[in-house]
Amino acid sequence: MYYALTAVAEVFRFFTPKARQQLYPFLSAKISNYNLELGLIQSISKIIDVEKEIVKENATPTLSKIRKEIHQQIQEINSVFRSVVNKHKQANFLMDTAKKRFEMVDVC
Repeated sequence: MYYALTAVAEVFRFFTPKARQQLYPFLSAKISNYNLELGLIQSISKIIDVEKEIVKENATPTLSKIRKEIHQQIQEINSVFRSVVNKHKQANFLMDTAKKRFEMVDVC
């Protein structure tokens, strides 16, 4: 929808100069029957990242809050995971993959 609206806006801009209105009177008359609300395009671009085709992080205060909470939860989960992995590494329950590969080569 955003792309369609911006294309229509370009058509309106093309026919804005009087010279083009005189050069293309029929098309200019057809377009003059319509009104384009440019604020709609601006509103859409404020909340949607058009290139990525996703809703922006700060589209609404509620969405921004939810995404921050999700990000914090992910950080907490990663922290706990790293802590558990480090604890098991120190207890020699886990080995580095490089060390493990080296030992596997020696066995073969």
